[in-house]
Amino acid sequence: MRLADLQREYGERLVVEWRAYLLQPNVHVKPLDPFRNYTRRWALGPGALEPRTIFNVWGDSAPPTHSMPAAIAGKVAATFGPDAFDAFHLELMRAYFTENRTISDLDVIVAVATTCGLDTELFRTRMLSLGPALHAEAIADMEAGVELGVHGAPTVVINGTLAIPGAQELDSYRSMIDRILART
Repeated sequence: MRLADLQREYGERLVVEWRAYLLQPNVHVKPLDPFRNYTRRWALGPGALEPRTIFNVWGDSAPPTHSMPAAIAGKVAATFGPDAFDAFHLELMRAYFTENRTISDLDVIVAVATTCGLDTELFRTRMLSLGPALHAEAIADMEAGVELGVHGAPTVVINGTLAIPGAQELDSYRSMIDRILART
């Protein structure tokens, strides 16, 4: 799904708010071979729905140990503005799914931020100084999502009530958004 496509199409009628959902909130070291086998499914599931994205089977680098650093990093990127968040989010996904980089590692996260044109030292400083508060915010995001019926990522919640799990065809999102907008 290309969120930017929907935002252009619906304009001000569609407000997007990204929230953290932690697939692996706590540190868990994964053995490389089973993780590599897990990544073979990427191209079949989400990769089949987004042809503009390249999903690669994991290489030889260590798998990420947990999702909290990436969630905090997304929130730090947002402190630089919404365009910075959007660029960072896309680049972080590319680093993980295409380049198979360990996005639980602070140096990798900072390198991704640098690629997006964010101030490297300021980004690193914010990761460290804002980290505890943003950690709590990410947990609160996840808990709020669970209350709305979110049990995995991606999930789209429309109007705070309708949770659509998993990657969907763009037309599926369009149909659901159109139905909700017709009621308002």
